[in-house]
Amino acid sequence: MFPYALRSIVLLLCVASAQALTLDEALVAAQNYAPDLIVSRSGAAAAQSLTLSAGALPDPKLSFAIDNLPLEGEDQYRIGKSMRSIGLMQEFPNAGKRAAERQIATAAWQASSAQYRFAQLNVQRATTLAWLSLYYTQEKDQILDAQVIENQNSLNLSRAAIAGGAQSTVP
Repeated sequence: MFPYALRSIVLLLCVASAQALTLDEALVAAQNYAPDLIVSRSGAAAAQSLTLSAGALPDPKLSFAIDNLPLEGEDQYRIGKSMRSIGLMQEFPNAGKRAAERQIATAAWQASSAQYRFAQLNVQRATTLAWLSLYYTQEKDQILDAQVIENQNSLNLSRAAIAGGAQSTVP
């Protein structure tokens, strides 16, 4: 469905503009404005950014605690007899697991890059087909316009010959 939309856009741009686009200009415009390419490009960039954080150590955790805080009696909410603690924890996942995360992220990035290239080639193909279709349609129109003029001239000559008394060569 997308190639037809792209063809329509290219055809409208070519017809609407005073000066027709060359094939190279149409390809550049399609590369810059095709929605499929914008989405694929964004997906590849996101996958690439995920490779940077893949396999990294998790964020450290900071903890604060108050134990044995009295909630009743005359020492209620007094910290004096309570035990206070501050902690910093760091998890160290298995190195193999982290390496696997990096490999998965790299594979996802490569797949996104391949999808982007595939979308890029599809846009180029659709744009080229649309441009060629328009080009040959315009060429055909020019040839037909020339034939109409030639036929009109032949008709005028035939009418003049008949008016001048010439005989028809058709039996």
